[in-house]
Amino acid sequence: FMTADGSTVYFATNRYKKLGDLDIYYITKKSDSSWTKPKMLKGRINTDEDEDAPFITADGKTMYFSSRGHNSMGGYDVYKTVLG
Repeated sequence: FMTADGSTVYFATNRYKKLGDLDIYYITKKSDSSWTKPKMLKGRINTDEDEDAPFITADGKTMYFSSRGHNSMGGYDVYKTVLG
């Protein structure tokens, strides 16, 4: 998901994990229009289960995402968080 201002991309991948679970990462556009290396979101968003489908609202701070962790009701549930 690319933010409205085009400066940050959020995505789910298991590429950087040994256990194969999906986690949410982000990259940001640098001043030379290249992109940073992927960074895992900090905090309590990523769990030992899968996190997927990040969506950022127009304010650039509110994220909705799906997760099979976080003591869910089963399967993927949708969560909301405010990014710091």
